[in-house]
Amino acid sequence: LQIDMIFFCSWRPSGRNHTPVKLWARADIFNTFNHTNFAAPNSLLGDGTTGQVFSTSVDQRRMQFGLRVHF
Repeated sequence: LQIDMIFFCSWRPSGRNHTPVKLWARADIFNTFNHTNFAAPNSLLGDGTTGQVFSTSVDQRRMQFGLRVHF
């Protein structure tokens, strides 16, 4: 299970009441809780790695931030 979150905020800067300026901020977080989901174990018989897990099935946590100015 992979949970993603988005935080969003918009506001008008103080002191500029006569100009229509608006700011928008956004933060996207992918794989928010960074819960490890392991991939299937190695199923090749005969080598020394049978039954071992070498990777995960989901990406690591990623974040991106954005700021927009509307005028």
